[in-house]
Amino acid sequence: MSLTLPGVISDSATAMCRREAGYHARSSAKPPDADVRVAPPLLLDEIGARLSGPRRHRVSFVGVESSVDPVALRDARLRMGLTQHELARLIEVAGGERISRWELGSSAPRPEILHRLAKALNVDVANLLDTGGPADLRRLRWTAGLSAPTLAARAHVSVPTYVRWESGRTKRLPARQALKPLAKALNVTVEVVESAIVTARANASQAD
Repeated sequence: MSLTLPGVISDSATAMCRREAGYHARSSAKPPDADVRVAPPLLLDEIGARLSGPRRHRVSFVGVESSVDPVALRDARLRMGLTQHELARLIEVAGGERISRWELGSSAPRPEILHRLAKALNVDVANLLDTGGPADLRRLRWTAGLSAPTLAARAHVSVPTYVRWESGRTKRLPARQALKPLAKALNVTVEVVESAIVTARANASQAD
């Protein structure tokens, strides 16, 4: 019979605590190719407001609303004669079930994985995106394969500022000089960026 003195943790108890901590760390880890869950879109400016508050939480902006066309994705895969499992192996994601969810529209690939899909399916990224009306900033960002925080950093603006531009929650067009780094990061002209912001503003007005 072993005795444990008050205030002293036994070796076995210490080992058990370490195993438990390791289990929770593994359980909370997020796989690098995790899907974007498609849900009713949140207002991006509301997310920006949260970021500007005293408590900052990590937010996945690409998951706010997906631009991927599930039907276009499925059609492109079938044209290549690939099964869902074969396509999953080509783009290095886990299992054909993930491709199935993307084709059903219940979740969507992140922008960087969307580029892998386009390469594997031998199509342009734009062919896998929704094609309703003129391109807004969100579609340009997805085409470039960039998250909102990454694009904001390359455009030399704060994330909340970029979020306002993308959501169309800005009263006036930003100065052309401020848009030049953004256009460069998106590999488009300043005129295209201005048009995308105007489209985002129009979409926001219709949603109100």
